[in-house]
Amino acid sequence: MRKIDLAQWRTYPGSKVFSGRDRGRLLRKELDVDALDLSDERVEVSIPMDTFGVNQSFFLGLFAKSVGRLGAEGFEAKYKFEGPEAALRTVKEGIEVCQHKGTALDPFLRAG
Repeated sequence: MRKIDLAQWRTYPGSKVFSGRDRGRLLRKELDVDALDLSDERVEVSIPMDTFGVNQSFFLGLFAKSVGRLGAEGFEAKYKFEGPEAALRTVKEGIEVCQHKGTALDPFLRAG
């Protein structure tokens, strides 16, 4: 199982919030999440326990394309999230947002 430890990707040392769609997109590129989506390997995403929040825009920048490509069930089967309850709620909400077709999110959900 591949592990992504978001503690290594804080905006600055000690930062307790992950925010910004652009930051999520940058991290997606750095981690080559497109290749992870296509691999058979499961991925564990570790959110630091001292995190105050994961902004939905950050989650969408990082994973909206994955949810669009894999579908909600496929995404949840492939990516396992660990972290504070508030951050895990944001992940769930982000997955739900990605399932709404015909919205301004459509360009972020396209797999191609």
